[in-house]
Amino acid sequence: ATNEQVHSITIDQGWLKAMSFSPDGNTLMVVAQTGGLILLNTTNFEITGNIPLGEIDLRNVVMFSTDGTYMGINKDFEDPDLYIWDTSNFEEPITLTQTNNDTDNFAFSPDNTTIAVSRQNLDMEIPGELQLWDIPGRKMFYSKQLDYTSSDVLTGYYVTITFSPDGKTLAYTGGEYFNLLNIDTKQIIPFETTEDRKRFNVSTIVFSPDGTQIAVSITDFA
Repeated sequence: ATNEQVHSITIDQGWLKAMSFSPDGNTLMVVAQTGGLILLNTTNFEITGNIPLGEIDLRNVVMFSTDGTYMGINKDFEDPDLYIWDTSNFEEPITLTQTNNDTDNFAFSPDNTTIAVSRQNLDMEIPGELQLWDIPGRKMFYSKQLDYTSSDVLTGYYVTITFSPDGKTLAYTGGEYFNLLNIDTKQIIPFETTEDRKRFNVSTIVFSPDGTQIAVSITDFA
């Protein structure tokens, strides 16, 4: 309302690499390079918890599930585990692995029952993999290779995944394209870019709040 800074806090634990508000706005989760996960109370911004994870990699994703029940992080680009905590206690995390590929990105479904995970393995001819996991059952129920190259990864490429607001569709990037996946039927709907431009480096996908439109950034245009 006023564009004035309301608070400032110094966390002397290396670079602050990622952060996320809980859905109720009461908690701010900060990923610190040497301090792991730091929980801040947004009423007074005091530290209420610290979950050590060792040295944190350069690029991380940290997010809460839609209802705030779970919080997840890909701790390290070269770590196959995806760590998920029950936010009621933040005790021993759930780890979803079942692969030798490294965790790249992830997204919770709006109903908090499914998590989509993208994996990478530079030693494979086709390095990308998309997985869908049932969170309550801790089981993977879908897996698909993503057709992009190791050179894409080495130049900074990574997968973006996001659920539609109704949770029935998953949008994901893979190399020089983006697709939609019907969660129920597993049917894939490929999308072509417009204006005959080269399809390259699809970096971001977002749904509109009503789920009828998708915005995509592709190299130098959207």
